[in-house]
Amino acid sequence: MFEKKFYELIRNHYDIIKDERKFKSLLYDYFPQEKKWERNALLFLYNQKIMKEIEKNPEMTLTTQLHFKNELKSEYGITERNAKRAVDIWINSYGKWIEEQNELVERIIKLSELNEGVIDVEELENIFENVVIYPKAFKKVYLLCSVLKSVDDYYEKTFGYKNSEHLMLYLYSKKSNILYEEYLEVFIKFLNMKWECDYSLYGFFLLSGYRFNVKKLRCEHYGQPNIEQGMKWLRYFYEILNKRKNKALFQLSLKYKSSAFNKAEIMMMLGVCYATGNYFIKDEKKAADCWNNMLNKYMCQFTDKGNATYCLEIVGKAYLGEKISVNICMDPDYGEIFNMTMKIRKNMKRAYKFLAESVEYGSEEAIYILAQMYERGTGITKDMNHAVELYQQAADEGWEEAKEWLKEHSAEIEKEGVSSND
Repeated sequence: MFEKKFYELIRNHYDIIKDERKFKSLLYDYFPQEKKWERNALLFLYNQKIMKEIEKNPEMTLTTQLHFKNELKSEYGITERNAKRAVDIWINSYGKWIEEQNELVERIIKLSELNEGVIDVEELENIFENVVIYPKAFKKVYLLCSVLKSVDDYYEKTFGYKNSEHLMLYLYSKKSNILYEEYLEVFIKFLNMKWECDYSLYGFFLLSGYRFNVKKLRCEHYGQPNIEQGMKWLRYFYEILNKRKNKALFQLSLKYKSSAFNKAEIMMMLGVCYATGNYFIKDEKKAADCWNNMLNKYMCQFTDKGNATYCLEIVGKAYLGEKISVNICMDPDYGEIFNMTMKIRKNMKRAYKFLAESVEYGSEEAIYILAQMYERGTGITKDMNHAVELYQQAADEGWEEAKEWLKEHSAEIEKEGVSSND
């Protein structure tokens, strides 16, 4: 029973057991009722680098086992039997985990070397489901790119969709032991192999604290958001795709859509970080480049309409020279994950462009602001007739300030003969 629980500790927390303080805490969490010497013996062997020896040989030589047992007896004065038990627990638990990892690496290599014949999709799915438990195996998953392409070709012709889209979600499983740097290493290899996947998605998992529940096939809250790492990830892949001028792959990355993650939000958040200097070096030109992507119909096509409206409207208002609060909420039950304030240089021409685009998506406030711009001639040619039309449109949409304006100016509108539907 003890060995089974210790194996589960390693399997479920390999990403953090390399930290002695966290490992010690896990020992007490998993074995609160065990005798103190048992926990201390396991921790002592941990500090004696028993994991490194097991990684060299999961079964460990008898000579090495004897060395660790003698060290334990010398340190704690425990019996031969108890010293053997502590060493065996490590070998039978961590050794088992290492053997499973090595076996999975072999399965990946074997599958990647298939040149022809029917590909076992269940085997492929099982690999993707489990590869995030074993870092060494995860680092080899890029070898399956050609296999994934073959499977995708078949699925697309037969069923009209790509099977790899849901397989890639397994890489963000709740049971993942993979660190940020390891994800980055593998996805750079995917990119170099021109693999067609969503290079932004891991960034949003970091931003939101979501993970993928393989059994329920849905995203769920798992831990605290990591805004800094999330933005760092999004910036890296945005910049590298731009640098390579690979517009096709960039647009391909944008086309993946889920109810939780929207592409216009990526561009808005990146732009805000560039504009404010939060998380990375301030660069107004890069901010403008990010926001310009939001004007791409292709991008907003793969964004929730409400999110697209909000993003375009926020940028338009920022270009008016206003101090703007930017808030992104991934889940109403979880709250905001992105909250910043920004103020940028006024640019009425760009303000008009973004607000007009926001109107296309149904922003009542943007209609009202455009009406003010036409009324005053700020940034565009003054046109009272069009201003009134826009005030009326905003009022029809329920914007209270527009209703008040029409009421206050009703006599003037009638006197000047300006068009209004009232």
